[in-house]
Amino acid sequence: MRSIALLSILLGVLVPPAATFASDWPGVVEGELANGIRYVLVHVPDAERQAFSTFLPLHLANDGKHRSQWSHLLERHLLRSTDPKTLRPDSNLTLGGETGESAMRLDASAPHQQWQRALDRHAAWLGKRDFARSQHEQELRSIRHEEEVLIAGHSTHRAALAAWNQIIRHRANHGAARADVHQSELKELIGYGAAHRPVGREILIASVGPVHPERIIERLASEIGTLETQEWREPDARPLQPDSVGHFRGTWDLPIEHMFIWWHLPNGSVDTGLASLALGRMLQMELQNHPELTERVARVHAFRPIPTGEAHYLLITLALSDVGVPERVRPVLEEVVAEVLSDEALRAAAPLSVTMIRHEMGSMQQVRQMRQARNRQLREYAEINALQPRWSLAYATNASFEQTGRAVRRMDAEDVLILGRALRESPMGMLTLTVREERTRAAEPPSSEGP
Repeated sequence: MRSIALLSILLGVLVPPAATFASDWPGVVEGELANGIRYVLVHVPDAERQAFSTFLPLHLANDGKHRSQWSHLLERHLLRSTDPKTLRPDSNLTLGGETGESAMRLDASAPHQQWQRALDRHAAWLGKRDFARSQHEQELRSIRHEEEVLIAGHSTHRAALAAWNQIIRHRANHGAARADVHQSELKELIGYGAAHRPVGREILIASVGPVHPERIIERLASEIGTLETQEWREPDARPLQPDSVGHFRGTWDLPIEHMFIWWHLPNGSVDTGLASLALGRMLQMELQNHPELTERVARVHAFRPIPTGEAHYLLITLALSDVGVPERVRPVLEEVVAEVLSDEALRAAAPLSVTMIRHEMGSMQQVRQMRQARNRQLREYAEINALQPRWSLAYATNASFEQTGRAVRRMDAEDVLILGRALRESPMGMLTLTVREERTRAAEPPSSEGP
């Protein structure tokens, strides 16, 4: 555990002591609108901006069969639907979004005097059901450019996750993460969004800033609480069960090979989610810095806990530096995992990893530090930057903000030790994802080498 020990020395003076995490965010109001949409409002009177984030349950790990990254495509369409030419129509209103492993997230923020403009964007996005053909063509061009940038930096872990979903949850032998998007038809995309975008308690609207919660709740009720309820239906899948997990092979159509390891988590609780974040970080650091992997692995990424209809997953992917090296990586990968999950290694590394995760979950102490930064954007967006990881974890584990805060405060190294032991006794899934750029929609299941 060389890298953990080194990091402990480097971060010893940078991470605040555990006592600073006892104080939580002031002025938190949580509730539910008439149509079931949930909200959490964090009142910080001296913040510079009011920020809103809407979380929806469609994401890269539960896209439908042959619909790789359609959640990402929908996110882009929704953002552009209110501001077709740019996502920054002026210097005051900031729009953005992200589709990852646990949610589709739409963001808008504005100076507190113009907070209604930011919230109105969310009302428009949630009610939007169709898109322009010219917009679809524009988004495909933008995604093509985005792919080129990510490929150049070996940062293709999210696209690879979409391929993992096709191979492991839909039992295909090929994940067309690129072709599924670029051969999409607008009419099909609109129908897909209509079928799989709910209006109900699966949606969470989170906000932080200086505006009093009562004013925000009143506008939420009139602008968003009146939307007609629509039931959430996750795209159908035939996921592999824990006792079927082994080593699988599949192909995809981006030019970077990946390897995955994953486990079914014991449950989807927020406590397990926090422990999986800490354990995932430990595995990521050891894999990224292992001397036998440095020339063969370009990037390692540990995902947040991945919620799906059948289970929550802890999943890690390795983007390989070159093609044709998976067989040389696999034995080292298995060796590192066994080492990290040993009791000795867990006891040694878990305390630092827990401290790091607790710090990342956000606190007013963290906000005060960000407000002193030289970077103007970091200062102005301190509250939203600090809160996003906590909101994301709360959403992924279906926990309230209050429950998540309590879980962060009580989290300790013993939680990681317990989860590590559970995973050590559970089947570990592995997937080798090699390159085949032509489109394939084979119905047969992926090939397996057995557990």
